[in-house]
Amino acid sequence: MTMAWLALALYLLGLLLAFGWRTVSQWRRTGDTGVRLDAEAAGTLR
Repeated sequence: MTMAWLALALYLLGLLLAFGWRTVSQWRRTGDTGVRLDAEAAGTLR
């Protein structure tokens, strides 16, 4: 059971590092993270 928890923890850490690294590098290059949490319906114009 311990190995299963360790595998899950490492997997989640890998996801966090991958997305975190991508977000930080995008932000440093462009000044924008690219994350859009207030998405509207598809096809709407702002």
